[in-house]
Amino acid sequence: LEPYLAERTISQAEFDAAIASGTWAEIDQLKLAIQHADDPATRLLLRRLEVMTSQAIDDAAQLIFGQVDRSNVQRLLNHPLLYWPISYQIKATKWLGGLFFDRFMGVESGAGPAVTLGILWEQHRDALRDDPDYHRFLQEHKEATFFLSMLVPITPWDIGVSLSPWSRLALDPEYRRNLFGVGPMYTWWQLVPRLIQERSRQAGPVGEVARPLQRVFPVTVPIAPVPGPPSGRPSLVEDLTSTP
Repeated sequence: LEPYLAERTISQAEFDAAIASGTWAEIDQLKLAIQHADDPATRLLLRRLEVMTSQAIDDAAQLIFGQVDRSNVQRLLNHPLLYWPISYQIKATKWLGGLFFDRFMGVESGAGPAVTLGILWEQHRDALRDDPDYHRFLQEHKEATFFLSMLVPITPWDIGVSLSPWSRLALDPEYRRNLFGVGPMYTWWQLVPRLIQERSRQAGPVGEVARPLQRVFPVTVPIAPVPGPPSGRPSLVEDLTSTP
């Protein structure tokens, strides 16, 4: 990379980062095009494109395999008990921004997807207010729509990434669920049972499949003791527990 640094195709910071990472992607097609480029400006442009392509490949590798040499500050910011990982929020926001204002499914779309989402949101809001059938459908399929919002990045009824359950609910005195039930454990032991219970009420094949699954994924409900009345008379719970 030293010739690239000498001709300023790569900056000093980019050069140092490439040396520190110890990785560099060789793109045969670009190298062949550089060798056959007659115009010096074209050659410089192709070399810069080679640098940017290698950086993009390195970014993709870190996204897939994870950044193993993170600093303690990065690990703290990415701690799942505080926020959903900050790195995920940054990358997801960048990807969604490009999706809404640049390219959609490989097509130059401009702000078309963002305008479309705005129209869908207005239709959802108006139907929720004016259409009883639509409102009832969302109420009857609350768990299913919530599950859908976890599979796709944005829906008309749910946009964005919130704080983790620990951050939102750890200081809530009324919150009695297991605070460590986040991530996959939350999905399997809290969300899936509610989804199966909701589907079991549905007629037809879906309900027939969901009803037996309730034994495998039962819905658990936390119950707290009933406090005694102000008169000092024992509550029903205290009366039952004190009866032989």
